[in-house]
Amino acid sequence: MTGTNLRPDQHGNHHMQLAEIEAVGGNLAAGRPVTASSSVEYTDEGWLRTNLTDGARSALWYSMGWSSLPGTAGRTEWAVVDLGGPSLVSRVDLHARSDGENTAPASPRTSRFRSRPTAPPGRRSPPGTGYPRPGASAQAFSFTPVTARHVRVVGTGHRDAPYHMQLAELEVH
Repeated sequence: MTGTNLRPDQHGNHHMQLAEIEAVGGNLAAGRPVTASSSVEYTDEGWLRTNLTDGARSALWYSMGWSSLPGTAGRTEWAVVDLGGPSLVSRVDLHARSDGENTAPASPRTSRFRSRPTAPPGRRSPPGTGYPRPGASAQAFSFTPVTARHVRVVGTGHRDAPYHMQLAELEVH
């Protein structure tokens, strides 16, 4: 916001004062805290829970995102972003790891989303299955708008050994 043609106050000072400013839209998850079923937390390689909502996409050795611990092929992994308060949510975008030949090897075949105001039971999307391996663009999942504080992304059917789930970025709109 830029103010021009400011009028002087009673002391002859020209300044702009606002009690509050509100921005609407954009990524509601940006910079918000994340909890996860597991996380490798490899600082040197850029795999951190906090990188899931840092606003950056992965590139080789730069802000890779979040990775669960390796495990068995059939298990479930999840990540929850706390939006900080009730927010109107209607879309979740998942950005896969996109660093050359490593693009999307750990994206799930099955995903579902759960949103909740502050506590269960919340609202759960039906599981989507058979997702193709994503490319460099986001997989966008739209649904009927709901007011929620937490958004949980659940993935199963991890594609390749060592069977972990990796996302470069999670956006909530």
